[in-house]
Amino acid sequence: MMESVQTILAKLVTLFPNDPFLNVLGDFASPDWLQYLNYFVPVVIISEVTKGWCLAIVLYRIIVYAKRKGSSFFDVLSGGN
Repeated sequence: MMESVQTILAKLVTLFPNDPFLNVLGDFASPDWLQYLNYFVPVVIISEVTKGWCLAIVLYRIIVYAKRKGSSFFDVLSGGN
């Protein structure tokens, strides 16, 4: 049963078009000049800080959304002052 599901999924995946950005990203994945640029500009550190900042912003937005929905939910239950 599981093999038939896998073969069906494999056939469905072959229907998708090829990734047009794969050639561009493949060349950019590990360029030789990145080590020289990293000597002057800490690219790795900048990318890690940016990822952390984006994660913090996303978590903040989720928490604010949940608090707003939660407070409106509890206002309806309490009779809405």
